[in-house]
Amino acid sequence: MKAHTEDWNAPRGYCADEESHDPKTSVAIVGGGVVGVILAHGLLQRGIHVAIYERAANFHETGAGFAFTAVARDCMTKLSPKVIEAMNRVGIPNKRPFDNYWDGYHVKNKEDSFSTSDVGDPEGNSCELLFTRPNHQLDFWGCLRTHFLNEVASSLPADVIHFKKELTHYIDPSPSPGPVTLYFADGTTAIADALIGCDGLRSHVRAQLVGDVAPQAVKPSYTHKRCYRTVVPLSSGEAVLGSYKANNQCMHVGPGAHVLTYPVGNSLMNIVLFISDPQDWPDYSRMVLPGRREDLLSALQEWGPATRGLVALFSPEPSVWGIFDMFDNPAPFYANGRVCIAGDAAHGSAPHHGAGAGFGIEDALVIAIGMEEVLKTIKITDKIMRNSSKTNAITAAFHAFNHIRYKRTQWLVRSSREAGDIYQWQYEKSGNSVEEMRQELNDRFKIIWDFDVERMLEKTKEKYNELLGNDFSGI
Repeated sequence: MKAHTEDWNAPRGYCADEESHDPKTSVAIVGGGVVGVILAHGLLQRGIHVAIYERAANFHETGAGFAFTAVARDCMTKLSPKVIEAMNRVGIPNKRPFDNYWDGYHVKNKEDSFSTSDVGDPEGNSCELLFTRPNHQLDFWGCLRTHFLNEVASSLPADVIHFKKELTHYIDPSPSPGPVTLYFADGTTAIADALIGCDGLRSHVRAQLVGDVAPQAVKPSYTHKRCYRTVVPLSSGEAVLGSYKANNQCMHVGPGAHVLTYPVGNSLMNIVLFISDPQDWPDYSRMVLPGRREDLLSALQEWGPATRGLVALFSPEPSVWGIFDMFDNPAPFYANGRVCIAGDAAHGSAPHHGAGAGFGIEDALVIAIGMEEVLKTIKITDKIMRNSSKTNAITAAFHAFNHIRYKRTQWLVRSSREAGDIYQWQYEKSGNSVEEMRQELNDRFKIIWDFDVERMLEKTKEKYNELLGNDFSGI
């Protein structure tokens, strides 16, 4: 059957006449996750016409918690008021001035018994506090993924989001003018001036973008760590950890495992437990598999009562997430022609720094600023070089994005994987040395929080203008 293009498949305001210099410019975003939806807001805010194509039937983020740094929230503010307003409605800051790192393995007091695994350590007596970090630097705000995504998506125009649209492939005629065409599994097509893949670790856009030159970068790699997540009433967390620890971001570390807890909202606590896994992941077609709480309790039977008390809060059959990333086989570039990838589709990382989504939002801001420069270029085309057409301008913007974001995001992929080893006393440089762990984490977190967003945007514009007159026909 011949593919067909329905009217709604042309993003709002699409103009196919390359020489008309109509300022209406359209972007198709593949992937309706947090980064894709926030990017849509940023583009709409700047007068770009947007359509999101999501393969699922609805928004499908997990109910787990996650958090955004002050840098990420600054980028939200610069992207669109609607984004930061959504964050302010559902997110809360850490309630204590310090993040705490505890020895979750050893028992501090010899008289403590391992028989307390079902009740935990409500007074915190059995755990040794290894060190603290001031949390005003990263300044995390926590929330539930589902709450935030639904909140930020609800303020998008109704005709922007299209569900049940699984991309099979695309055709980008660059450097020739004419639209990028998207082909979907249901036989329909869509057109846009540009395509941005925000479709996660198993990105279809990345597979086509880099597959010919780096086929190994099509699929993510298993990091040999598994993850178990749950959200429980804050009162349950307090019963296990005590009020101070339950209302604060805490990390319990030890050999081969670590557990992160922090409050989300005013009445919930998020628990994320990671365990090293020497085996291969059993089913690469599924990143989430059914698990058993008794296996967790068995794996952590020698750990302290606080850690095992947290495990007891999981359901008897918790889901287990395989932790995959792009460290072993990174994408060699994020843009080619009028197609680019962002967020996990570009640089999927392990979650051990808690910064993956935040770095995706940094990506979104750079793309939005680049596309804003494209609009300016189109409006003054008669004053610039002839080859700085809409096609060339978008290509320049996407290559500027690649130039600005590649080094920082690839650092995150590497450092996030190493951070998981640091927490589990497996990183060679730190082992189980408290001072070495503290120094490693301080150095890495500084790269995340001590970041000049304004300078990033200035450099984006500078690189765009540098590239604008280039001939991209050989790229």
